[in-house]
Amino acid sequence: MFSIGFVERYIAQQAKLPEAQLLAHQLLWNMNANSYLDIDSTKPDPLKPVLDRLTAAVLEGFEGPARDYYKKEVEFFEKVTGVSGALKPFIKSEKDVKKAKIAEELGKIVVVPGVYLPSNPNSVVLDIDYTSGRPLQSHAKVINTGE
Repeated sequence: MFSIGFVERYIAQQAKLPEAQLLAHQLLWNMNANSYLDIDSTKPDPLKPVLDRLTAAVLEGFEGPARDYYKKEVEFFEKVTGVSGALKPFIKSEKDVKKAKIAEELGKIVVVPGVYLPSNPNSVVLDIDYTSGRPLQSHAKVINTGE
């Protein structure tokens, strides 16, 4: 297939505009979420090479406060999503044990002022209800897939 790359270059240029920081963030979140076809991130999407180039181009465009802000956002949500990884050894444990582990892991997360939900940038994270975590049966099934 012949590719000139106009759309790729256009997206990269638009994401580098100072007033397009939110667009750049949304592109990065979505490209990251769609780089693989499976939950274990072992089967790359055929578009992954293009997404990787675009990711590098967008990140290269971040300078100073914009780079710091994006780094703060990513680090915070890596901690949040990391809770499920910390629970993996406890899949077969009793519900109370899992609930205690969730509370423990959530308790390690400090809310970073100014971070927003990647799925809704209009929603800023103000606090975490550290007692609200619950082990879900469907989540355990997803983690167990392929093991």
